[in-house]
Amino acid sequence: MPDTDFQQLLDAVARNTGAVLSLPSAGMLRHQKARFLAVADDGFWMECSPDDRALIDELIKEKKPAGISFKTAEVKSVFTSVLLERKDDYPVNAETTVCAVRVQLPTSIKQMQRRTNYRVRVPVEAEIRLEVWRIAPRIPVRDKPAASARIETKLLDISTGGVGVLFVGVNGVSPKVCCEDRLRVAITTGEVELILEGTMRQPLPGSEPMKIRTGIAFKGLDNSLDGRHAMAKLTKIVGELQRQEARRARLGVA
Repeated sequence: MPDTDFQQLLDAVARNTGAVLSLPSAGMLRHQKARFLAVADDGFWMECSPDDRALIDELIKEKKPAGISFKTAEVKSVFTSVLLERKDDYPVNAETTVCAVRVQLPTSIKQMQRRTNYRVRVPVEAEIRLEVWRIAPRIPVRDKPAASARIETKLLDISTGGVGVLFVGVNGVSPKVCCEDRLRVAITTGEVELILEGTMRQPLPGSEPMKIRTGIAFKGLDNSLDGRHAMAKLTKIVGELQRQEARRARLGVA
């Protein structure tokens, strides 16, 4: 499991984040609200419903994995793992105990982006252009960057919060970009040009070294007058693409 995924799980346990525990039973899943309690030597403790004690004990005995999911601000994480032990009187504090189960650390975690803004697909024929560069910290985002900092990018979809992109390698060299980089994003459509700052999201599963499928989250759109003007222009661009998408749907155009 990648270190970032592992740390995100440990952080969620430390914060006693709410979760969903999904127990397999008779070919179906029984979902129950739960929460993380504490880190254990080989896993972690989480609260569970005392109504499912018999099923939990059966899963522990047969070493059958259960499903667990939890959410952060931008990501939903899902994984399966083996239940190791159940306690009816796990101490939450000096006065309170709960029914809890000890869970083994998972070998992998699947993460899915939680979108707060509607994203509209950008068709190939759309008159919209996207360019992306890596820029150094504290460099004004409107300063023209060096050509060598440009990242070959294909625009896939757009929202008022960010864009979905495909970073493409050039001449056999994979894209030089990571989630820690500060990005300069230029969006041009017609006579309108937007210069925005952004950060790369985690690459999506299935990405390749020469083709990185990911997203860019825009920054600072609500913190200044310029940011609010940029948001207004983005809203207009996204709205027009939505209308075009709706027209294509009515005409039955893919």
